[in-house]
This record gives sequence, structure tokens and C-alpha cells, in this order.
Amino acid sequence: MRLHLPHLSHRTHLVLGLVLIIVTNLVILLGVAWNRTGEPDSILTLSQRELQLRTRDTTDNSGMTFVLQWRTPPSPRDEPNHWGAFGSGHMPAWLDEEKMQDLGFPPRSEAQREARRHRPVHQDSRDVLLVLEFDGEHYRKALEDTRILAERAVAAHAAAPDDEELERRAKLAENRLLQETRNTSRLFVVDAGLDHAALRARYPDRQRYAIVHGQIMPWYAATHLDDRRGYIKRITHTQINVPHEARSRLWVLPGRIRQIHYEAELAFGRRLEPWIAGVSIHGN
Repeated sequence: MRLHLPHLSHRTHLVLGLVLIIVTNLVILLGVAWNRTGEPDSILTLSQRELQLRTRDTTDNSGMTFVLQWRTPPSPRDEPNHWGAFGSGHMPAWLDEEKMQDLGFPPRSEAQREARRHRPVHQDSRDVLLVLEFDGEHYRKALEDTRILAERAVAAHAAAPDDEELERRAKLAENRLLQETRNTSRLFVVDAGLDHAALRARYPDRQRYAIVHGQIMPWYAATHLDDRRGYIKRITHTQINVPHEARSRLWVLPGRIRQIHYEAELAFGRRLEPWIAGVSIHGN
């Protein structure tokens, strides 16, 4: 017996497609509205150091977004002048084997350890909650470490003023200190977990710590095959639309150079998704 399906006209297809688009947009808008109801889970007041301004179109300001700039603390094996990774990746020291198991990654068997020595082992990433610390102890340590390295490099050059390599290193170290003081992001990923309430109890300051969605995957150091650490693959929401009322004040016409210093209140809602609650411009 052959089943005859009703023939849908071209007009019906168009109507169904339109309905699907409307329903999808409605679901998105309801999700946005739900995320912003009630008190935000946290509000961080960030500057251009943590929120990089980008435009998708050079002709107007309609595609203007902020891109979140985040870092991780250097791991013990990093070079002394390593700042920590920007924007993705890296294996911070706190994301060790024990922490990986707490996040739901199963412990490795001896067979898996041996297999790792002969061929790569692929493991999928997992969705987790990540803790962002703004202008806290991790940034202060990064700044102090950079300052110490700069002082040592300058002192070494002063002891041998004719050494061109020491001169180059001193200038590089001083420039890094200047960048760390004025330009680099003060936002660090400092912890991860699966339970929001437990993380918030550990980091109660909602103006200093934000909890966000992200992904972590296992990673093996090439020279330490038995050492599995976690690799922060990404933070889920890093591109945030600039409010319409702020775009005209931030917009720079192509070909013009304008130094803008701004602060933005980045709020995280019920679903831990960010939005810009306010923007203040400090200079043009």
C-alpha cells in the first residue's frame, strides 16, 4: 500500500518557512528576556583592556561588538616572562589531573597511559562553568612578576652597557611592563566547576568574580606524556553587542585615529549570558 502525502504548494512552503523563522526568533528573544530578569548573577566594570571594540562593517556602526579578552595564569613550565594565554587555550597550573576528575573526566588506566606513549589519544571536551577574576590577585601577581623581570633586565644591562643583547632584552622587558600596566587584560580564568552554587559560595564577590559557561578538554604536554592537564578550549559567550545608544559615541570613521577610553558594565544573567548594562566614555 502506497502512502500518498499531500502536495504542498510553493506558497505553503514559504508560509511554513516564515513561521519557523518567527518561532525561532521568539524563542531567542524569550531566552534573552529570561536571562535578564531579576538581579544579575554578577556585574564587572571593565575597560577597553578587557572589552575590545570591533566592527564588522567599515561603512557604519551597525555591526559593533565588544570581544571579551581573557587570560589564564601561567603554568609552572612556562618561560619566566610568559603572560598567560589570551583568548583561548593554555593549561593553568590549577587545572591538574585531580581537578579534571572533579570535572567529570575519568581517571586514566595504565593501559591508557601506555597507549599515550605510542599514539595520540583523543578525548572530547566537556561543558563546564568557569570563574573569571577581574583585577584580583592573579593580575597583581602578573604585574609584580613583570616588574621584577624588568628590573633585573635593566640592572643586567647597566652592569654591561655595551652588550647589545642585554640592551635589547632590557627594552623588551620595559615595554612588557608598560603593556602589563596599561593595556593587557586584567581578567583571568582562575577556577572551574560543575555546580554554580558551590562556585558562588567560593567566590561571593559579584563585582570581582563572574561565573560563565565554557569548555575544557584534556591535554598532554609533549615532553611530559604522563602529565595530563586541562586545556581551556573556550568561553561560550565572548562577543557582546554594543548598545545602540553607545555606538555613535564609540564609532570611528575609517581612516581616522581617535583614542577612546571607556568603561562598560558587563552583566551576567540567570543563564550566565553577558550583556552590556551601561557604557561610559572617558575621552576622545
